[in-house]
Amino acid sequence: MGLRRVAVGVGSVREVEPDVEKFQTRTLVVTSEKGYRVPFGQGLQLFTALQVKKVSSKLLTFPDEGHWVLKPGNSRVWHAVVVDWLSR
Repeated sequence: MGLRRVAVGVGSVREVEPDVEKFQTRTLVVTSEKGYRVPFGQGLQLFTALQVKKVSSKLLTFPDEGHWVLKPGNSRVWHAVVVDWLSR
């Protein structure tokens, strides 16, 4: 994943490097394409890093949702996947 620039305040940016080599915990990555809090690409980068490290992981995306999953059908999918993930 390498270094990336992250906004930390108005007009302020810093570079961060995730500790990808330390990733071990199985992870459910949930991301949406219309959310502005966490860019969609960052969720994909996290999932890719987990897969490369062979960490148990699953990706759930919602192309038509923002930060919160609000549409009834999507909400049902979200709940089913999260409950299934937690039951393992």
